[in-house]
Amino acid sequence: MILHEDKSHSIAKTHWQQNAKHIADWQIRRMVNRTDQATYWSHKGWSASPGDVASQLRINCQRLAPTVVYSHNADGRCKWVCLDFDNHDSDPNVAQRNLNIATGILNTLTELGVICALEDSDGQGGLHLWVLFDPSVPIDAAYRFAKFLRSDYSADDIETNPKQKSAKSWGNGVRLPGHHHKRPHVSQFWGDAAWLDAEESIELMLYLPTNVPDVLGIMGDFDPDRKPDPPPPRVYTQRPASGNGGSVTQAEEHIEHVAWSDLLLQFGWHGEGKFWTRPGKDHGISATLDHNGNGMLYVFSENAGLPVEEYRKPDEPGAAFGKWRFWLFQSGYTAATQRDAAERYLQGVAR
Repeated sequence: MILHEDKSHSIAKTHWQQNAKHIADWQIRRMVNRTDQATYWSHKGWSASPGDVASQLRINCQRLAPTVVYSHNADGRCKWVCLDFDNHDSDPNVAQRNLNIATGILNTLTELGVICALEDSDGQGGLHLWVLFDPSVPIDAAYRFAKFLRSDYSADDIETNPKQKSAKSWGNGVRLPGHHHKRPHVSQFWGDAAWLDAEESIELMLYLPTNVPDVLGIMGDFDPDRKPDPPPPRVYTQRPASGNGGSVTQAEEHIEHVAWSDLLLQFGWHGEGKFWTRPGKDHGISATLDHNGNGMLYVFSENAGLPVEEYRKPDEPGAAFGKWRFWLFQSGYTAATQRDAAERYLQGVAR
C-alpha cells in the first residue's frame, strides 16, 4: 500500500521525471547488463519480461515505474558490484547500523581510490552501495569483490551482488535507482555527511565516474570460500543482575579481559606490539597501544571508524579508547545504543 505523499516527495518525483530521459540513457549505458530481459513492477507485482530492455526502461523512468536488472550478461561480464543492506522491518537500530557500515565501506574505498555511491533505496534504512566498472569485469572477479567489501562484517542481511561465480544461470537482479515500488520514496544519494536532495542526487548519479578493472587488485588473493580461523572459545558465566549495571556491566568487564591484539584482529586491524594499522590501509601507523602507559589504544584518524574528534583532548593529534568503547564503536554502535550493544554481545557469549 502506498503511503500518503508529502510535498517533499512530490518535488523529488518531479525532478526524477524531468530528468527521465537522461537517467534512462545513463542507466542503460552504466547499469543494464542484459538487454534482452528485465523484471518490471506493475499493480500486479513483479514480472520478468523478455524484450527490448532499453525501450522499456525509458518508459519506466518517465512513469517512475521500478525496474530490476540482472547482475551480469550472457557472457559473464558485470558493469557493477552492489551491496544491498536490508531493513525489511523498518527497525531504526538496523537502519543506523546499515548507515554506519555502508559509510564506513564507502569512506575506506574512497581513500583507496575506488569510486562508489551510496543510495538510500527505500527511505527506511535499506541501502545500495554501488561500484561501477568500465570496461565491465568478469563475474568471478565481481563476485569475489562483493564478498571482499563485506568481509569485515557479519550481518547476514547485507547481500552481495552478483550472487553467482559464473554465468550458468540468469543470475539475480537489483532494483535500479528510482521510485520505490511500495513506499513514497525516490532514491537519494549520500553526500559528504548527509543525504542529498533529489536534484543533487540525480547530478551525483549521472556524473559518477566509473572504475577501471585494476582497482580489483585491492582485494589481493581474497578467497570468499575460505573459512576464517575459528575464534578462541569464550569462557564466561553470566551472573544475576546486580542492580548497578546488570548485563551491560558484565559485558564491559568481559571485554576488558580480552587481549588488545585479539580485539584489534577481530575488527580487521593489523600490526603487532604497540603499532597498529586500521582496516583498509596497507601500511602506516593508525594507532598505538598503551599510550603514555594508560593501557588504551591511541587513534589518530576518523577513518578508523572511531569518533576521534569527539574524544580528542585540546591540542592533541588523536584520542584514546579503552577496550569497551573500542568494541562498541567498531561494532557499529553509537553511544545512544550501547546498552543494546551489550545485550546483543551477551547473546553470543557462552553461559
